[in-house]
Amino acid sequence: MYIIDPNGQCDKEVADVLARKGVGHRVVVALKQSGQIELFVQFDIVFAVEKYRNDITKEYCERMIEKGHRIIVPEEYRKARTKHLPNVDIHRIPHELVKVSLELMSPSLKECLRVASMALICDIVTSGEPILSIGGVEDRLDTAAVIVPGFASDFVDAKVLEIKCAPYDQ
Repeated sequence: MYIIDPNGQCDKEVADVLARKGVGHRVVVALKQSGQIELFVQFDIVFAVEKYRNDITKEYCERMIEKGHRIIVPEEYRKARTKHLPNVDIHRIPHELVKVSLELMSPSLKECLRVASMALICDIVTSGEPILSIGGVEDRLDTAAVIVPGFASDFVDAKVLEIKCAPYDQ
């Protein structure tokens, strides 16, 4: 695993690490700033926008989609969740075990799990297929992990296969 310095340049550091190491999977990135598109467009990429903010507005996303970028927008995600989730039967793990497991995860890794789940729900990957998911805290991207995503909101049905890079001070 590569250690990322969690500073203003961490988006670029993550992109550099992935370019050197190679990715080997579809890639989903939590899009938080417009400049991040140029950094990650070299990969087989899907951007996930959980909510509009800063310079990532509905209009901006529409312009980028017109240019050929694949972006999961909040409306598309909500519609896909409504379509898929009523049909999913997930065996639940005891709540205490899930709570403890989630507390041990960094916020960035939780976001990687969330955007990987968005990709699964929106049919970017099929169930059981790994995806390289990139997320982070605030407006930065600082973690990349290979994940087999799941449908459950508490991530009990997801698997983290490898953490490619993460910050050192989480």
